[in-house]
Amino acid sequence: AGAHSRSRLRHQRSFGLQRSLRRLAGYVSDRPDFAALVVFAKDPQPGQVKTRMSPALTPEVAAAFYREMLADVLAESERACETLSLAGTLTVSPKPALHRLAQLAPMSFSVVAQSGDGLGARMAYEVKRGFASGARCVILRGSDNPALGAEELAAVVRALDTHDVVASPDPDGGYGAIGLRVAAGEIFDHTMSTEEVLRDTLARAAE
Repeated sequence: AGAHSRSRLRHQRSFGLQRSLRRLAGYVSDRPDFAALVVFAKDPQPGQVKTRMSPALTPEVAAAFYREMLADVLAESERACETLSLAGTLTVSPKPALHRLAQLAPMSFSVVAQSGDGLGARMAYEVKRGFASGARCVILRGSDNPALGAEELAAVVRALDTHDVVASPDPDGGYGAIGLRVAAGEIFDHTMSTEEVLRDTLARAAE
């Protein structure tokens, strides 16, 4: 009985390690014709996130606030993946935080490090990665918009049946999510984090 228990424990550890490596390698989906949902996240460390909320909030409180928002975003994203049959990925910055943020990700999500110089380049890279993995469309979302739920993401997925680029606008001139059914990462080749981000992205898409 003892030998059997040790063998089963080794199998469980091996399975767990394989699953972790599979997630951290950027595995997306076994399913053909799938849609990919990519959540962008930063390491919630004091002084690294929500810095514009200071000094009204201390860096520690701002980081805790962001961490709670990220948890809500991941919960809604997981619900969307389950109801819409999406393949979920959490893409993380900076790279050394990969294993730490992997602990926050839903188990069904792959976890990868962001790549590129600047947000636009990183978004373009995730679009390229998603289509290279076989996705029929790729949806990108941020981690500071927990009000963007599964219903809004479902609307983006439906609209991608008839449109190449679909954005879910934010009141500040940006967008909480953007979907593409073509590998057109160049639409993000403009200044990001401004009040004209949505306008500039759609203008690039129309070129």
